[in-house]
Amino acid sequence: MLSGCSIGKAANTGDRRKGLFSWVLLMGIALLAAMGPADPALSANEPFSLAGRFLIASEEMRDPNFARTVIYMVNHDAGGAFGLIVNLPLGSVSGPKLAERLELEGEVSLDNIPAGFGGPVEPQALFVLHSDDALTDNSVPAGNGLALTFGPEVLRGPLTGQASPERFSLFLGYSGWGPGQLEREITEGSWIDTPADPTLIFDPDNGTKWHRARGQYSIPL
Repeated sequence: MLSGCSIGKAANTGDRRKGLFSWVLLMGIALLAAMGPADPALSANEPFSLAGRFLIASEEMRDPNFARTVIYMVNHDAGGAFGLIVNLPLGSVSGPKLAERLELEGEVSLDNIPAGFGGPVEPQALFVLHSDDALTDNSVPAGNGLALTFGPEVLRGPLTGQASPERFSLFLGYSGWGPGQLEREITEGSWIDTPADPTLIFDPDNGTKWHRARGQYSIPL
């Protein structure tokens, strides 16, 4: 069980209406810069984007951090890529400790909140991937009716018994690629990309997600 979590602050979400924003990660490390909306469509000026899609690790994947993983891609552009592994549970985050960090008063409705391993980068950073019916200043659009929030602020409602966001998952760490790195790995056969199914992201049956993700789209892995 994870007794607590390390919480940072994101900064400068930018102009969401134009789909461009930047924010600062834990200890001042830049996480995403000039991030566009999750839209896999082709553009005359931009290469094909995997944002809003699944990456499924193939049988050729040799990195043990990513063996048989399913990753939801939040951002992918010329500057690199950012995603969260959605099928590697870590344990749970203490609801009362989370409420303490948020300085919430009164009874806490949630006790142990399941958390997943989002990836090997910044493993102490906490992210919440959730339905976009609840947003904070630290939330950014993630496609498919989802949003990504850096830090636990968006969980004030669920911790105190309120209903929003309707769906959410906690992740520690993230999966990141530099410019051109993900494209090379796909060319090498390490990954297959598919349309994302949000219901699979929040499904608690993590043990079968890899099989279901590849079987659902009939992809020869």
